[in-house]
Amino acid sequence: MSHHKEQYASLLKKELARFFDHHVPRPEGTLISVTRVDLNESDSRAMVWVSLYPDTTAKEIFASLKEYEAEAHRYLADVVQRRTLPFIVFMLDTNHDAHLRFDV
Repeated sequence: MSHHKEQYASLLKKELARFFDHHVPRPEGTLISVTRVDLNESDSRAMVWVSLYPDTTAKEIFASLKEYEAEAHRYLADVVQRRTLPFIVFMLDTNHDAHLRFDV
């Protein structure tokens, strides 16, 4: 991945994390974390990988998150200085738990 694309993915990751914190309602004690953002070759699609804690409610919370993809795109349009923005697709990162076990 080029340096420019890495910087852009990092900016999207940071702003989407802020979007989740301020604009997405969730049950008390629930954590939504953006683990990575993958952009396609033309930067027209962003796969936003999120991990959810606790795992017991992850599938239900993720189902409700999918409803916020369009709103996330509008939020990015307001805060990111780009002529065009990628189509946002949220993906549930189930491998993140395995990484946590090895990192500890």
